[in-house]
Amino acid sequence: MSLIYGTEQFHEGINLLSGMIWGTNWTFVWALLPWLVVSITLAIYKSKVLDVLRLGDPIAIGFGVQIEKERRPLLLISVALAGVCVSVGGGITFLG
Repeated sequence: MSLIYGTEQFHEGINLLSGMIWGTNWTFVWALLPWLVVSITLAIYKSKVLDVLRLGDPIAIGFGVQIEKERRPLLLISVALAGVCVSVGGGITFLG
């Protein structure tokens, strides 16, 4: 990539790929607010099931939780939350 573009364009591309939230504005927040509200509300609603699942499968079954039935919606909620966050910030790189 550095051979094709100049130094300035190369750094812009690296910033784009590594992700950053500098320079974003409230338009992004307003566009994602419905997704955030719905997915966070569902996550809070399912928080008791998450607490029981954290204890382990045998204990969750003992409490009467249908594990496979609960895991799919929880997976979709977590993917939705991650997708919303990454769509604004990009794949922010963590080194450390």
